[in-house]
Amino acid sequence: MAKNKGTKAYIGEDGLLHPILCASPECEKPLIDRGHKYCSTKCLQRANTLRNMKAYKSVHKKLGACGARTRTIESSIKKDETLMLGDGRYTLDDIPIDNDIWEAVELHDELHKLNCIEHENRRVIAGFEEFIKSYNEHHDVAYQTMRQKKLRERDG
Repeated sequence: MAKNKGTKAYIGEDGLLHPILCASPECEKPLIDRGHKYCSTKCLQRANTLRNMKAYKSVHKKLGACGARTRTIESSIKKDETLMLGDGRYTLDDIPIDNDIWEAVELHDELHKLNCIEHENRRVIAGFEEFIKSYNEHHDVAYQTMRQKKLRERDG
């Protein structure tokens, strides 16, 4: 027989032994092992899920009854609905944007991406040139000569 096994119990006000029940709100089973609050892993997972749901709802309680995903506003065209993203500070509304404005925004975005790539390439080349300069200062053989020897050896 294993040590510390058996149903946990307490003496109630009526002087009788009562089993200690599982801490999960939906479970009525008595606890068997010492050091455990729940009768099974299933009850533990269910209790954690309920606790997390309660915490999630309390975070979004200040947004009102509609929750975190939708919110009714008057400026929206489509059934007064707006999509809320993230922590609720930013919203995407369904107000149409003129095609000329949209094309200008796309062009600006594409130019910005190209400028970022060009800047990154310039930084890489400048870093490589600095590496070659430092290598040539601290070695007897120049970097270009060493590189050519390695290529010849590899090609055979």
